Amino acid sequence: MPRRKISFFICFLFLGFTCYAQQNNIWYFGKNAGLDFNSRAGQPIPSVLLNSAMFAEEGCSAVSNTDGDLLFYTNGNKIYNRRHQLMLNGDNLAGNISACQSSIIIPMPGNENLFYVFTTDAIQNNKNDLIRPVLGERFVLKEFTIYNRWGQRIFATSQQNKGWNGKIAGLEQDSGVYIWTLHAIDTRTDKRVDKKGTFILLR
Repeated sequence: MPRRKISFFICFLFLGFTCYAQQNNIWYFGKNAGLDFNSRAGQPIPSVLLNSAMFAEEGCSAVSNTDGDLLFYTNGNKIYNRRHQLMLNGDNLAGNISACQSSIIIPMPGNENLFYVFTTDAIQNNKNDLIRPVLGERFVLKEFTIYNRWGQRIFATSQQNKGWNGKIAGLEQDSGVYIWTLHAIDTRTDKRVDKKGTFILLR
């Protein structure tokens, strides 16, 4: 049986919104299609939406704020904002519109303004083999670093479009848990932003 490698792409979207109970009220999917499950005067529930900028053959994701208003949506390859415009750094995310579940949006626990977007490639492509951050337009990356389980630094970059491919000196690293840290500057406040977390490399 052939081995299958699944790796994750983490996208950091810093947004000025809160996302809780109504985060699933608006769906976008398929060829520019959508459904709105919000209760609006004179409108059926759900009501049909035809304003999507997205084409998705299979999996896709959307998230709304606490009032049920759209924040953003993605097919795993592109991310569109609430105005249906391509977000800054929201292209070529390494997901695939033909993946069964090309993207999953997860709010960061304890932070109302940060979302993780996980994307996967179609099994036949082997394209989604990098882990890298994509920052919102108000943030400048200073350093993205990855450590192995023994605390050894195995990858670091200050270039936003670069990521780790699961190798060191051309050698594939073992499956397991790895640690990432991110340092960025918020250009609106000139404050440093520090984030950290873990991901699992599977082969």
